[in-house]
This record gives sequence, structure tokens and C-alpha cells, in this order.
Amino acid sequence: MTKYVFWCILLLKIMSNRKYIPFALLLALIIVVDQFFFLVIFPKIISRNLQSSIESRIKISSQSANLAPVENMSPSPEQSAIIPASNFSSSKNIEILYDISKFNIETTNNLFSSLINATVLILTILIVIGGFIVYFAIDKAKEVNKLMDEAKQKAEQLNKQKEEQETEQNKPADIASTEINALNKQLKTTSQRATELENLHKQDEQTKNTLLLKLHFENVYHLIFQSQTDILQIINNQTENKLSKAILEAIHRRTVWIKTYAFENYIGFLVNNFLLTFNSEDQTYSITPLGILFLNYIKEMRYPKKVNDVIPA
Repeated sequence: MTKYVFWCILLLKIMSNRKYIPFALLLALIIVVDQFFFLVIFPKIISRNLQSSIESRIKISSQSANLAPVENMSPSPEQSAIIPASNFSSSKNIEILYDISKFNIETTNNLFSSLINATVLILTILIVIGGFIVYFAIDKAKEVNKLMDEAKQKAEQLNKQKEEQETEQNKPADIASTEINALNKQLKTTSQRATELENLHKQDEQTKNTLLLKLHFENVYHLIFQSQTDILQIINNQTENKLSKAILEAIHRRTVWIKTYAFENYIGFLVNNFLLTFNSEDQTYSITPLGILFLNYIKEMRYPKKVNDVIPA
């Protein structure tokens, strides 16, 4: 009875804490199995063995009473004779023999039962203690893991707060850097636009100069004589790109303009339009870069030659 009271108190104590309820149910299952074995299974086994032992003893005793001789160290003829079975087959002797056998068997079985009960009780207590230790160890491990998780979360929160603080500290510098970059980008864009405008201005100037130059060449072409164009070509083909005044006067004398157009006016047309230059030191005329461009222009435009104004020889 004391044992059952102890088990009940222990189970109630364990179940008072909800997290120990699974272990308490396991312990209750062990106790139920233990008590079922000793209250139901084991008594049946003992009773069966006891009945079998008693029947065997009675059978052996009955056979001994009918057949057993009396043996001594020096038997007499009377002692060695067979004793009648009637002297040993009384019911009283069989009852005494039955009681003695029953007592011996019960004593042995009770001793064996007590040993088994004590052994199982000790094993049950060891299992309970071991279960407590394992359960507490698992519970403590869970608590340790929980504490480690909390510590990890706190560390992550601290790192996050630290990063936010660093971000807040670096934010003014980042803003200033962003503004500087924006200003540099805007300045670069402005510089590019100024360069583009300057290039456009230069292109406009070049286009303007080209147009003026073409206009000048067109005017010259409509007024120039073929012999004057030939003079420019002759001078351009010379090694030093120049020709003496005497040769040019000779060419002038062979044209139809010898009587109506003086040499100064004839050759002056080329000089005044910047196609030739006169060197007074050596009395030579040289073709200018503009004169070369004029020759290239009429060639590119594929203008035809004008009327030949040179008098045939």
C-alpha cells in the first residue's frame, strides 16, 4: 500500500508542471505494466508451477510407498523382506506429505517472488531516475538553445543598430558627395554643350567661308578669259610655281586683247582676285593657294573651257 501511495504522490508532483506531463504518462505506463505483471501474470505462473509440483510429489510419494525397500548396513532376513504397501498408503501420511511439499514450494515461490519484485522495483526506480535525468538534460538543452537563439537575435539587433548608426553618420557625407557629383555632372554637361556650340560656330564659320569662297570662284569664272585660266595652269605646273613677267607679256601679246586690254589690266584681274602675286625683286608672278583652289574648283565642278582667245600662230 505504501508503494502505491508513493507512486501516486510522485505522479501528482510531476504532473503539477505541464512540461513534465509526457514523462509522467510514461512513468504511469511503466507502473501499470509492472503491477499487472505481479498481480495477474506472475500469480498465475506461480499457481500453475505449485499445482504441478504438488502433483509430481504426490505421484512420486505414492510410488515410493508401494515399492521402496528398507536398506541398512547389515540387514537381517526380516529387515530385508518387502514391507507391505498397506503400512505406507494411509491418507494421513499423504496429507502430511502434501502439506510439507506445499509449504516448501510456497516458501520457495514467495522468496523468488520477493526477489523478482525487489529487482523490478529497483529497475523501475533506476528507469525513473534515468528518465528524469534524460528529460531534464533535454529540457536544459532546449533552454540553452533558446538562450543561444536569444543571444544571437540580440547580437543581430545590435549589429543592425550599429549599421543604422553608421549609415546615419555617413548620410551627410553621402548627401554632400551626391550633390558634388551632380554639380560635376552638370558642369560636364555644360562644358560639352559649350564645346558643341563652339564646334557648330566653327562649322558655321567654315560653311560661311566655303560659301563665300564658292561665290567668289563663281564670279571669277564668269569673268575670266580662257587665256588667263591657262596662265594659272601653266604657273601651277612649274616647279617653283612662278613665271617671269616677260613670258606673261608674251602670252598677252598673242591674245585678242592686245589692242583693247592692256597687260596691267589683263594680269591685274588675276592679282586683284588673289589668284596671283607679283614679286617686284625678280619680276615674277606666283600662283597663290587661292589660285590653286580655284583650279581645283572648276575641275570638280566640271566646268567647260571657255572660248579660245589666243591668236593662232
